[in-house]
Amino acid sequence: MKIAVASTSLALLAAIAVSSPTLTRAEEALSDAILNGKPMLDVRYRFEHVDQATRARDARAHTVRTKIGFQTAPFYDFSALVQFENSSTIGSGKFNSTTNGQGTYPVVADPEDTDFNQAYLSYGGIPDTKIHVGRRVINLDNQRFVGSVAFRQNEQSFDSATIINSSLEDLKAQYSYVWGIQRIFGGDSAAGDWDTSSHLFNVSYGGFSIGKITGYAYLLDLDNDAALRSTRTFGVRLSGAYQLDPVKLLYTAEFAHQSDYANNPNSIGLPYIHLEPGIAYSGFTAKVGFESLGGDGSDGFQMPYATLHKFQGWADLFLTTPNTGINDYYASLGYAFDMGGVEAIDSLKALAVYHHFDAEDTSADYGSEIDFLVAMKLYKRFTVALKYANYSSDSFGADIDRLWITFAYKY
Repeated sequence: MKIAVASTSLALLAAIAVSSPTLTRAEEALSDAILNGKPMLDVRYRFEHVDQATRARDARAHTVRTKIGFQTAPFYDFSALVQFENSSTIGSGKFNSTTNGQGTYPVVADPEDTDFNQAYLSYGGIPDTKIHVGRRVINLDNQRFVGSVAFRQNEQSFDSATIINSSLEDLKAQYSYVWGIQRIFGGDSAAGDWDTSSHLFNVSYGGFSIGKITGYAYLLDLDNDAALRSTRTFGVRLSGAYQLDPVKLLYTAEFAHQSDYANNPNSIGLPYIHLEPGIAYSGFTAKVGFESLGGDGSDGFQMPYATLHKFQGWADLFLTTPNTGINDYYASLGYAFDMGGVEAIDSLKALAVYHHFDAEDTSADYGSEIDFLVAMKLYKRFTVALKYANYSSDSFGADIDRLWITFAYKY
């Protein structure tokens, strides 16, 4: 019996002796993953003023958005990112945040909220492949169909599992399964969170001289609260540039088709067209564009996961596509100033955009909009921006002016 006990003890001691270096190396790797990680801090103050013809009072919103996070370095091919987000109102809150009960004011969709903006685990142990699981921001292409809506103080993020593969030269394939969305309206809103069973496929190839070609399929299955947004969209996109000294020719063309999917009770079959030629020369960028979202009188082509603020005017009149669709004819002129002689200023840019909107399915004239932006980046971490949008209504919505002044710091 004593011999057996002694043998067992010796075996345990041997196992500990063998495993100790392994445990030590694992502890050192974990320590390195934390010490070599990346802290994140993003603070943004914004003043937004809204003058809307159908509201007796103007909105004046002072808000601060704070994001604090940390991303580890790799630990046995695994890494983690956690990011906390808080959006707060300064002062009395004379605006309709959609959750503060101030319905007499125009909407400024920046409600107070505190939540985890991102919390996900990544694995990179497969060659040319990345896997992410958890809550994460997802931005695909120009964010027209899938985006994080980073302009608003509450960023949109996706509870998802994503695999990205680039094993073939110039080819990138991405698939995401999404089971939940934290939207910009915050946890106190009935529209703040969506439960989904959605599939996002996006494959791009950049090996052609004409530019990058992307094919996508977005199968959105939303719960009953947003069943009318359950759609299936297939599309193709080309974007590129051609150097023709001394100017550069720019071009984008995109076509898609959307139909009903999953629990959507309606029968849908709608087109999407986007054409945008342009030219760049000596700091100037000029573009003209035509974007058409189909409508049939009962339904309009919808993009519920998109960064909608980027498109069809910054006044946000068309976040939901009208049932008669929309045609957006626009022209933009931007200029990036050469700040080589000013050490403090990293970049200074200005942009002006004009939009004219009408119905895709009828002859209705919706209205027009003028947008302006001036943005400056200082000392690599500070940003100051002035932004303005003026929408003039003909038959859709109401006249509206929006003004934003933003100060931001990012580390």
